Amino acid sequence: MKFFLKKKINYGFSLVDMIVSVTAFTFFIVLMVGGSFALHKHFEDIKLLLVENDKITSFVEQIQSDILNVNLYPRMPEKEYLFEINKISFFSNDIKVEYLFEEEAFIIKKGEKTNKYPFVKDFTIKYYDIDDILTNKYPYYCILYFTLKNKKNVELKMIL
Repeated sequence: MKFFLKKKINYGFSLVDMIVSVTAFTFFIVLMVGGSFALHKHFEDIKLLLVENDKITSFVEQIQSDILNVNLYPRMPEKEYLFEINKISFFSNDIKVEYLFEEEAFIIKKGEKTNKYPFVKDFTIKYYDIDDILTNKYPYYCILYFTLKNKKNVELKMIL
């Protein structure tokens, strides 16, 4: 019997081997789960950024549509127009359009429809070439300055 006990070889894992392998496997699982959470959060941030960029794009397209289709002639009654630093009223495609900035949001009123854009942080207008000689109180053109939430500045020129 002694001979048999001496020749027996232990093919099992030792306790140290088990602890090392379980620790390595646990570390690998934690690393994979943490990486998947980080990727998920990153993809959610990208999705939100894409949605915000789509809103900004539609906002700029709407303003460019208004700017390119301003009613120059015949002009509507002068009392219908408003030229202030952060508010303007004009006609585009025979519809009264009003741009104004209040309550930390940019507002576009087009006919009966009103849209608010909270991602616009500042809005100012500069008017140029006001013709007082011909008793025309309208500026020749203006530049609309928009400051967006992401610190980008947009400048658009509009002939009045």
